[in-house]
Amino acid sequence: MTSSTPFDEYMAGGESSKLVGSGRLFQEPAWTPASICVTDRRILFVPTDGGFVDVPRGQVLSIRSRPR
Repeated sequence: MTSSTPFDEYMAGGESSKLVGSGRLFQEPAWTPASICVTDRRILFVPTDGGFVDVPRGQVLSIRSRPR
């Protein structure tokens, strides 16, 4: 079975996406382009070059947005 989104293989059983978008994740020393998924438990970042980073929602201190 193939994944329909870049997040499918990282989702836990019963977990579903609430909001999906794209942006950049700051990882020293630079910003990394990534797909972003907000669930009821966490925020998933899937960089375009592979891998993933997940952050429990309670650990998010700030989110910056620059509308285009």
